[in-house]
Amino acid sequence: MKRYSSRSFVALCIALAMCQKAAAFSNIPPKIKIHSRISMTATEIPMFGSNEGLPSHSSMNLDLPDRTQPTVSKSRASFIVSLVSSNQIMPNLQCLFLRLQSIMRSSSKGAAVAIRQSWWCFPMIVVSALPIYSLLFLQEFARMPSFWQFRDVSYLKDMPVLVSGFLASNIFYILSGLYLMDCIPNRSKKSSHTARTPLLGVMVFASGMVSLLYHAFQSFGGLNVAESLCFIDHGVAFSSACYFLRKCGMPSIKTLSIGVPSLLLLAFPGDSYPVIHSIWHAMSAGTTISWAFDGVDRRQRFISKTLQARKDITI
Repeated sequence: MKRYSSRSFVALCIALAMCQKAAAFSNIPPKIKIHSRISMTATEIPMFGSNEGLPSHSSMNLDLPDRTQPTVSKSRASFIVSLVSSNQIMPNLQCLFLRLQSIMRSSSKGAAVAIRQSWWCFPMIVVSALPIYSLLFLQEFARMPSFWQFRDVSYLKDMPVLVSGFLASNIFYILSGLYLMDCIPNRSKKSSHTARTPLLGVMVFASGMVSLLYHAFQSFGGLNVAESLCFIDHGVAFSSACYFLRKCGMPSIKTLSIGVPSLLLLAFPGDSYPVIHSIWHAMSAGTTISWAFDGVDRRQRFISKTLQARKDITI
């Protein structure tokens, strides 16, 4: 009976262990199976009397996957290829361009509608922003132009009766605004029609409150603040006139007969500025009511003409 040397026996044990390990790996499920193939021929096992050592590196065939290399699936690779291809990029860019063009067109239309509907408030915004701009960026208070100078009536603080009447004249704006909003009981039904456009009364009421604040600083000192408030007062007044023009149309002869003389009093107050300006407050407040009634009359005439035209068509 042949006997194996110790070195041959060790080589045989190693080969058997590798075969058992390969058999164990072959039982792993297919999804996580690690392919490993270990092969050794019978002639490579050292026999009795052989002085050869352990199996060499060339006698063992280890086929293990390289885990350091990233694997890319076919679907991901095809997605990258399709994304890079011009056939996919050009339609996407064209779709993006069309969307941006649609957004710009909608924005321009919206801006045009906003300007057409709200142009009347631009004087208030622009003129009221002048003192804020001057104070923040020029580090000084805004000044009225030379052709429309600011009036210093700080001497009125020593005349309580005159200053009280001067400030109390702003009540005409407040009452006119409340009347146009139908907040004051009256027998006339026209105020109920003007209340359908509440911003008419709101603008007149706001003009009165700003005017009261402006003239209070003008009379009791703080001339820099008063001159800044003068810009805001003029801005609110300009926007109020523009809003009346938009909603009520051109003023009638009756309204102009009140409004034009009041504007002359505003432009040429003379030496009696507190008295003349107080009269301007009363007349301009009455002008707003007359102008609002012009809008009501114009609307009623339009409705009656429309109804008459429909009757003529039916006949």
